[in-house]
Amino acid sequence: LSSLNFEYNLIEFIEPSSFSNLITLNKLMLNFNRLKYLDKNVFNNLFNLKMVDLSYNFLEYIQNDLFKHTK
Repeated sequence: LSSLNFEYNLIEFIEPSSFSNLITLNKLMLNFNRLKYLDKNVFNNLFNLKMVDLSYNFLEYIQNDLFKHTK
């Protein structure tokens, strides 16, 4: 699995381990949801992740180290 699209799904929360086994994932579309917060570990182990779209959510703050385990 290299791409995952969750656009327009009204997602409000993502468990920190939700993507942990998707080590080949390189594109993640989370735009047009209702995300307010992302745990700092939500993208852990996604070493091949190159693109994340978080536009059109309700995020007010993104932690500096949110993408520390990605490309």
